[in-house]
Amino acid sequence: YGLALTTDSLMVFFWCLALTQFWQAFQRNRPWQWYATGFCVGLGFLAKYVVALFVPCAFLFLIASPEGRQRLKSPHPWLGVALSAALTLPVWIWNAQHDWVTFRHTAGHAQLAAGLRFSALSCLEFIGSQAGLLTPLFGLIVCAVVYREFRRGQAMPIESRFLLCLSLPVYAFFFLKSLQGRVQGNWAMAAYPALFPLIALHLKQDWRLAKPGMRLFIAASFWMAIGATLAVHSPLSQRMPEKLDPTFRLSGWKELEHWATHTRAEMPRDKPCCFFSDY
Repeated sequence: YGLALTTDSLMVFFWCLALTQFWQAFQRNRPWQWYATGFCVGLGFLAKYVVALFVPCAFLFLIASPEGRQRLKSPHPWLGVALSAALTLPVWIWNAQHDWVTFRHTAGHAQLAAGLRFSALSCLEFIGSQAGLLTPLFGLIVCAVVYREFRRGQAMPIESRFLLCLSLPVYAFFFLKSLQGRVQGNWAMAAYPALFPLIALHLKQDWRLAKPGMRLFIAASFWMAIGATLAVHSPLSQRMPEKLDPTFRLSGWKELEHWATHTRAEMPRDKPCCFFSDY
């Protein structure tokens, strides 16, 4: 996602800001940092609606710890949520004036009209997309770290609990959605900003104690991820088959514009026309 500026780029940026401010607010309980968290969440929602998941994830963490429940007795976390909600008003006002077109588009994109159904194929596709984004070896490391954390139970460090609460619910939400219909791989990207530091914590603690075979596996997973990133950014990726090229949909727009302009010029000017496409 360093290839093009998309809504995901802005979403991840504001999610990271909200994540850091929320942790500082929890640790120091400074009023302005609760408001800074709400401010970042509100701006992130303007970039992509998935940022709304930050609020239930944050409250899950606060409710799950005695220190967090103590923080909720203060009005500042609640006022921070109110601030984030106030910043989303432009979205609601504009949609109310335009027949809720953005929400209807989102509902159609999420296949909500299909209702409750079970789709094993879309679920497997979602799991495969996550393995592709993370690369398979690193995906196994992620699963192993999450499993180890849950085995700790009540002994789980507060940092790990924080990072899990701000990542796993996002994955769980989209995994359950994938059981009903297709989920794009990038929809769960909001889980990464908290998930990756959790992996880093474990690797920092366990690297010296790891056996040679495990060290080799970890190193191979990182080199695979680096190699995949370099391959996507390499000019050689332009020669990849269309089905294997993740950037294929980003190309061809100039040719499409030329075709549309030429085709429109051949059509009657006194009648409206529309072009429809899957892209």
